[in-house]
Amino acid sequence: MEDFELYEKRAALAEAEIEKLKKRIDTLEENKSKASAAPSVTNNNNNNNNNNNANTNTNADNSSGNSDREYQLQLLGQLRHLRETLLKEKQEVDSVTAQRNEAEKERKLLKEENDKLKYRITHLVRNLEAEEAKNKSK
Repeated sequence: MEDFELYEKRAALAEAEIEKLKKRIDTLEENKSKASAAPSVTNNNNNNNNNNNANTNTNADNSSGNSDREYQLQLLGQLRHLRETLLKEKQEVDSVTAQRNEAEKERKLLKEENDKLKYRITHLVRNLEAEEAKNKSK
């Protein structure tokens, strides 16, 4: 039972972390799309004015774009790892849940059988005592 609760807590934490990471990716994508729209206008003006400045800006944009891309790939790897972990945890939770449900059913059947046997024992003891009393009185 404790394992099940632990798995549920871990799964909930993993799901919350995934949601945070998804929001962070969305924010990064929005910022990147806004940032990529603004430099293209700036680069066009630079190309008209000075070709060397445009090359410098392009190199800077490429290096920041590469680092953004690397970060996104790293984040994507982490998200995939989290998803795999979450799926494994979910399978374990489902397995433990199925085992628990099966054990509860078995426990219920055993309790019913035990109650029936106790009832039979009670009546057998009464009948035995009654027969012993009859035999003593004869």
